[in-house]
Amino acid sequence: MAEPLQFYWFRSAVKLFNSMLNTNSDTLRRVVQADLNLQPRSSVCWTTQLLSVFQGLRGCELYVRAVQPGRAIPMQEFTADLKRFKC
Repeated sequence: MAEPLQFYWFRSAVKLFNSMLNTNSDTLRRVVQADLNLQPRSSVCWTTQLLSVFQGLRGCELYVRAVQPGRAIPMQEFTADLKRFKC
């Protein structure tokens, strides 16, 4: 059975976040850091929207604690968590 569309969207969003953290582009790193810094004060920044994706997942706190300081989200745990989650 194929995974629902949301599974692929959420996984792609997390892959994008992780890849932006590991980029060679100084400009992109600064943009990501600015968005991370904006998150506590804004409900419309990308980081806030990403954090909302984690609600309801077993590893929600793990993912939030990774994103807020700008660390990569563990993909294996996140993917397994998504597969367990029922939309």
